[in-house]
Amino acid sequence: MKKRSSKLGGTLYRVFNMLLAVVTGAAATMLSYAGGGDTGLLSGTARVMAVLILAFFLQIIIHEGGHLVFGLLTGYTFSSFRILSLIFKKVNGRIAVRKLTLSGTAGQCLMGPPELVDGKIPYVLYNLGGVLMNLISAAVSALVCLLLGNAGKSWYFFAVLAMTGIYLALTNGIPFGGGAVPNDGYNALNLGRDPEAVSAFWKQLKISQQQSEGIRLKDMPDEWFSPGEGADPGDLMTATLIVFDENRDMDSGRFGDALEKIRMLTSDGITIPPLHRALLENDAVFIDALEKGKEADTSSIRDGKTAVILKQMKGYPAVIRTEYAIASLVQEDLAAADTVMKAFEKAAKSYPNEVEIESERELIRLVDDKRSDADRQ
Repeated sequence: MKKRSSKLGGTLYRVFNMLLAVVTGAAATMLSYAGGGDTGLLSGTARVMAVLILAFFLQIIIHEGGHLVFGLLTGYTFSSFRILSLIFKKVNGRIAVRKLTLSGTAGQCLMGPPELVDGKIPYVLYNLGGVLMNLISAAVSALVCLLLGNAGKSWYFFAVLAMTGIYLALTNGIPFGGGAVPNDGYNALNLGRDPEAVSAFWKQLKISQQQSEGIRLKDMPDEWFSPGEGADPGDLMTATLIVFDENRDMDSGRFGDALEKIRMLTSDGITIPPLHRALLENDAVFIDALEKGKEADTSSIRDGKTAVILKQMKGYPAVIRTEYAIASLVQEDLAAADTVMKAFEKAAKSYPNEVEIESERELIRLVDDKRSDADRQ
């Protein structure tokens, strides 16, 4: 019953999201003509699309900036700030620009958490800071519209900026955990009702912070990867922490342990974000290719939603690493493997976390060793 209710809630949220997007676009179109915009169909449509794209882009920056500002105000420290595929991170005390694309996310602000005090940290303003900043910017934009009056290009731009701010505030603020990753409202609500989720949230932020600072997963303390006593694996925060633990198993070469966690996390009754599920299945196929070679089954990452997500993340090092294993060990196509390896090297140059690249290179070397053993037989 819980699973059916979750699916129904996810469907209703997506319908609401789609209707809200349609209403926003329609309102922007009507306001364009009301404000004396171009009357030609093509020129008018182009104007509306250009302003909508610019307004959404600015509101994404405002949203992530809200996480940053309210995070700093509540004791968090800066780790990275991503808009679309551009990520700004601190490297040796300076801000460096790298590239990272995560399917289903337009931006992300990661911060190091303050220390736990009696098992608690401030989480509401950090999680809802983006929503609050969208609402503030929408209110300011609406006020500017009133001051400018119903005329001119500036009036129209601020009107659309207000509407897109409200759109992002609603779609991020109304709790929903069924997207590529849980939204801000879901995280704030979940953390408020489960103390163990707060601990898992802190550990995830701490792990991400340490990775950003050049520490590999396998070298981090064991307790950061262990859910607390009584933690529910069905809870998204706890399940996501177990995903981190699976990543640590991969980094340590403990493939049997990794497979156990993958089977558990992808079983019925466990809800994890589609992005995490796709990357877990990607790891499972890599392990299968490494162990079985030509007999490996790659179908789980070639069909359905997983295939769509991994295609969107084709520049992600872990995805490329698995494609390299498939080309080298399953297809035994060395020319294709060489092409994939070039893609890996290209991605490695701009990837934000050097320690992850180091880990992926070790996994790739295992593939090369396996290929060499097969060639000698």
